[in-house]
This record gives sequence, structure tokens and C-alpha cells, in this order.
Amino acid sequence: VPSFGKKWPTENLSGRFLTQSHSLLMSDDHGDTWRLATSRDLGAPPPALKPEPEAAAVPDLPEANMRRTGQLGGRFGEMAVAGRFLVAGVGQRVVVLDATDPAKLELVGESLPLGDSIYDIDAQGDIVAVAAWRAGLHLFGLTKTGSLQPLGRWQGGEARRFQWEGKLLYLTTGKGGLRIFDVSNPAAPKVLGALPGIDICAVSLH
Repeated sequence: VPSFGKKWPTENLSGRFLTQSHSLLMSDDHGDTWRLATSRDLGAPPPALKPEPEAAAVPDLPEANMRRTGQLGGRFGEMAVAGRFLVAGVGQRVVVLDATDPAKLELVGESLPLGDSIYDIDAQGDIVAVAAWRAGLHLFGLTKTGSLQPLGRWQGGEARRFQWEGKLLYLTTGKGGLRIFDVSNPAAPKVLGALPGIDICAVSLH
């Protein structure tokens, strides 16, 4: 519980414990009792594999020339480009990197923990939208120096993947379906419509 509290500081742990990892259970008596499986339990030889079919001929394509110009350690998640800045999710925080010189990425901005894992990030102009799972949708203003200024937020359900087009933001909320927001005023995102009753985790506009 203490370790969980350090990783998820905004969770209320009184009377419950919510894990973020999967585990494998097994039973030795046809389901009367259960225990955590161990590596030893998984030591049976693998089944014989069928031979792979011959791969189709791959056409000759020009080689893509890519070279690494810069690197910054750490576990980065979703990322968006905003002018000379890279805006990325790192755990529960949003960080801003100045990529003016790609060989020397510089951390110039960082948000407080948003309360949950960051599922999606996008930027339009100087406005950054962040879907932070059970902590909802957050909108930030991105300053010329790269700092983040909290503007508005929505906490009416989960916030997963989204698509942003003009003043409209289409947000998936898992079992809560789809929500459509008017974000023309980032300080007060307004729900215009919803598609409930369907578990939606991704959206695409065409």
C-alpha cells in the first residue's frame, strides 16, 4: 500500500486497494482454492510449432535514412509537437521539452501530477489538451517559454483517446461512450453531445 500511494498519490486508499498490474492465478484442485502462479508452474515444454509459411517477396524500397540527433532518458508516453516544443506524458505529469537544438533537448516545463495515467496528448497553437484516464480531460496554455498554465478541465468520466478538429474535441471515455466538446473557450470546455451505451476507446475523423 505505501508503494502504491507513492505511485498514485491522488488515490483514496481508505478501505480499498486498486492495483494497476495484472496477475496470473491457478488452481491445483479444480477451482476449490487458488494461488498466484509462479515461474515453476509455467515450466511445461511449449507445444510444437507449425512451420512458418514462406514470406511473400518484398519489393525493393529505397532505404530510409534516419539518424539520432538527441536523446533524453526516462519513460515517455504520448507526445505532441507544438512549435519548437515537444509536449509529452511521463507517468501522471506533462513535460515540455525545447527541441530548438535536437541534439540538446531541454526540459523547460512540467505540470503537477494530474491524478492518473496520461492516455493522449495533442496541441493546437498554444493550447494543449491532455486525456488523463480517470482524472478526466485537462486543457493547458503553453507559454512562449514552455511553461504550462492550467486552463480548464472536465471530470465527468474517463478520458482516453481523442481527436481535435477546430473548436471541437471528440473524446472517448471507455464505457461512458463518446463525448463531443466545444473547446473554443479552453477555460470552460462545454459538452455539446454524447454517444452513450457503447464502450469506446478510440476515435478517428475522416
